[in-house]
Amino acid sequence: MLVVSVPVHYVSPSGGHVSPFTTWESAATNIQDAVDAALLPGSRVLVTNGTYASSGRAAEGHTVTNRVFVPRVLRLGSVNGSAYTHIVGAPHAGSTQGGLGDSAVRGVYLAAGASLVGFTVTNGFTRAGSASSADYYGGGVYCAADDCQIEQCVLVGNGADMCGGGAYQG
Repeated sequence: MLVVSVPVHYVSPSGGHVSPFTTWESAATNIQDAVDAALLPGSRVLVTNGTYASSGRAAEGHTVTNRVFVPRVLRLGSVNGSAYTHIVGAPHAGSTQGGLGDSAVRGVYLAAGASLVGFTVTNGFTRAGSASSADYYGGGVYCAADDCQIEQCVLVGNGADMCGGGAYQG
């Protein structure tokens, strides 16, 4: 019988930032790079204490930037929980609409089947306007499907133009 072990990719503000980030010594210094290295479905990304407020990208076909974009099934979890591990988005620069706007940064985007465990997600925002797309939903966490899981997380100080200032779906 062939047994395939799913790798764990590590994130630490003091990591060595050497891909594929499979030890604490070589850990990524931002969450997005570790998520990008976790290519096998079911992989795990383990994040140690810190405030993560850099990097990120937009989901394919969308324009709002996500501090963390999880494009596949994986488990993104913190070591010590939401009191110690923070994902921080950003309001639109000069926003007059409560942080909403074109340069806003959402906290987390989860693809179908992905999970987020043990984080505080704060200061995440969406675009502002009247269109109906993922760019206007879920300022803290946008879940692309109902099977996304958000566990043991604190969502605070986020905003969305349409629905789900804290989280949408999941």
